[in-house]
Amino acid sequence: MKGKGWKSRKLIVALIGATLPVVNEVLGLGLPIEAIVTSIVSLIGFIAGETVIDAKRASLRVR
Repeated sequence: MKGKGWKSRKLIVALIGATLPVVNEVLGLGLPIEAIVTSIVSLIGFIAGETVIDAKRASLRVR
């Protein structure tokens, strides 16, 4: 993980998910709460999937 910094896809996706509700409120986009929740749940699913892939890669490197 050292040296990845802002190139981490999981970090970028997490930041997008965290800022979506704030941007919606500040800019008055009018997105319904269901759309925001659906988007965030999808992003969480992506992060979980990437975590599983990373764990699998790490376990293969150890062997």
